Amino acid sequence: MFKKQLFATTLATTLLLSGFSSASFAQAQEDAHSSTKPITTTIAQIDTLSYEEMYKSFNLSELFFDPEDYSVTAVSPTQFIIKVSIDATIKSYEDGTNLYVEGKDEFLASINEIRSIFGNYIEMRFTKQSNGIKKELKIANVWTQLSAEEEAVLLSVLGRGEELERPGGYFLDTLNHWAEAYIQYLYELEIVNGQTPLAFNPNGQITRAQLVAMIFRTAGFSLNEEFETYAPYQDIKNHQFAKEISVLYDYGLLDIFDDGNFSPNKPATREEVAAITYKLLSLYGIGFDGVYSLYFRDVSSMDPLAQEGIAFLQQEGIITGYKNGTFNPKGNITRAQFAKILTLATFKFEEYYYNAEIE
Repeated sequence: MFKKQLFATTLATTLLLSGFSSASFAQAQEDAHSSTKPITTTIAQIDTLSYEEMYKSFNLSELFFDPEDYSVTAVSPTQFIIKVSIDATIKSYEDGTNLYVEGKDEFLASINEIRSIFGNYIEMRFTKQSNGIKKELKIANVWTQLSAEEEAVLLSVLGRGEELERPGGYFLDTLNHWAEAYIQYLYELEIVNGQTPLAFNPNGQITRAQLVAMIFRTAGFSLNEEFETYAPYQDIKNHQFAKEISVLYDYGLLDIFDDGNFSPNKPATREEVAAITYKLLSLYGIGFDGVYSLYFRDVSSMDPLAQEGIAFLQQEGIITGYKNGTFNPKGNITRAQFAKILTLATFKFEEYYYNAEIE
């Protein structure tokens, strides 16, 4: 799981600029490191991150904050700004993140001083230059470049986070897109790919074959271990995802496709996506155990094989309908929309297995 690394980073810089001693801050860093998982990334490694890798890392953190507390905005392909609320630190003591490691009381004792410098938000700006990345902090509405000492602290605290392991994935057509963080998350997990090195096509419709390929990767299936024979669809044997389709068919995930042909290049519908995503969750014991209820006005137009999945995914906040109370089951779905659904489904997996471990 990616850590809420950004706020720890900005808070580190904040404390330095707010007059905290280097000694006390060094101790805070030591405490932070000892209270989290072992550091996987050294300062030297982080300092060599490309601009694109740094942007991706910060962008991923959007998944773990409320929108009003944290945002990453690409001003251009070579500059982005991070905005973090001071209140996010206070909230962190409620969820156990404890972004300021010396404690809530100590943080609140200094909060007036911090607000006097930064207001209600901390803003940082990163600019790609020919000789590296320029890092600035906004102080009293003036952008101020970080000193070497401040940058060292920033990078040290940033080292608490996950190291990005997959190169690429800096898609120009997803910059500032509402689903960008979901897409980046799945890219890091090797569940999605771009259509080119710089393009994901977030607003393009997802095809049935692409849907199956992403579900296959999410499940962690292996063609070497799982594939035995082709599914009885008449139109898949020469398709690039024919084996993935066949494996999901064998596991019973494709019951909603029962017309003899799979039509792999046909855009997937909302109900097909819901049905298959739910089947995947059910495969691992996640789902309804008995009666369920559907609250959409257009239930009568839904395929019966999709209704339980739609109900469960709605209940869990993984899918939503429209303001008029309908779901539009026969409507198509974009690659960005499915990226969000699949990301939230993976979170459901994590929640399920976490709860199973502590029971």
